[in-house]
Amino acid sequence: MTSKSSPKSIEYVESNFSTLNAHADGIVDNERQLSRLKRFKADRALIKNICIIALALGLLAILLAIAYNRSQAPVIEIVEKP
Repeated sequence: MTSKSSPKSIEYVESNFSTLNAHADGIVDNERQLSRLKRFKADRALIKNICIIALALGLLAILLAIAYNRSQAPVIEIVEKP
């Protein structure tokens, strides 16, 4: 009872997925650009809001300086000759 061992041939199938990989890379690149654009829009809105707040604070400081200057102005008394 001797059994012959026959050499089994192993077959491999080679697949080329370069087209799918290129498509997936394109999708990833588009998503990356969209997220960068969203961050840019958010940053631009933040910078705009900060500039508006700084402008309002500057205007308030100028108005307070004018009010302080008016309140501290010397009173000039006019003396009329009899």
